[in-house]
Amino acid sequence: MLRRPRGDEEPASGAAPPAAGASVLVVSDKDGSCELLRRLLRTAGFEVEHASNAGQAMSLLALMRPACAVLDLSVAGAGHNLELLATIRRQMDARVANTPVVLITQQKAGRLFAWKAGTDALLVRPFHARELVEAVRDVIARPAAQRAAYRRRQVEAATASP
Repeated sequence: MLRRPRGDEEPASGAAPPAAGASVLVVSDKDGSCELLRRLLRTAGFEVEHASNAGQAMSLLALMRPACAVLDLSVAGAGHNLELLATIRRQMDARVANTPVVLITQQKAGRLFAWKAGTDALLVRPFHARELVEAVRDVIARPAAQRAAYRRRQVEAATASP
């Protein structure tokens, strides 16, 4: 469940706007959730495409080369997000394999697995709509050379805390 920002809430300081026309692929197997994610990202200035399953996602990743993918395969279970993430990271085409990924999950307990699998940002439901936009902006802005080090720090943090 996403929380919409109230009118009196200020945007986080330092949040940079996305690159003009940055494309995002939303992969969601729930129509309502997919539409909400798409609307929030479009409102923030992103060009958004969607896929409803892993097969469609892989085809669109290869075809459109998005700046970021948002994975939210909740109906099929948390494992499907991780399987799709692993499939993305194993691709021979480096442009697909290195696509920044924001993973949405229902369970906080799976965060260690998500970071080890190669996610670039992790959102646990419920989260604020602003958190989604900030996560997408952050992973797009993070230089490729810093992504692996960032994930290592997240794995260490997830390992250190219960």
